[in-house]
Amino acid sequence: MNPSSEKARKKIFVTGAGRGIGRAIALHLSAEGYQVAGAARSREELESLRKESGEKISIASVDVRDPEAQRKWFDQEAQGAVPWGLVTAAGIYGPIGSIVDNDMSEWTKSLEINLMGTVW
Repeated sequence: MNPSSEKARKKIFVTGAGRGIGRAIALHLSAEGYQVAGAARSREELESLRKESGEKISIASVDVRDPEAQRKWFDQEAQGAVPWGLVTAAGIYGPIGSIVDNDMSEWTKSLEINLMGTVW
């Protein structure tokens, strides 16, 4: 079997694909011939990603704090493909500074995104 056609059958899911390292990874994998499904919160960043990839990357606006939204995205994208990899690059900077000076809701938000978003 042609190695490039083997890659083309494999789909890699990338969260945080709208910017930063997630975007760079999604673009690299797509350029290498893999099917890539990119997710992020910002539809504008995702549209830019899709255009930059030459319309090769499929995109979806997904909040990783919502396990049902992640499951729906995966189920939809996995149809007709071989789910082969997952890159969990979605993340935010949490509160910085003294714990007594930080907003606890911001700590919770960063844990939901950075930890639970990957777990789910």
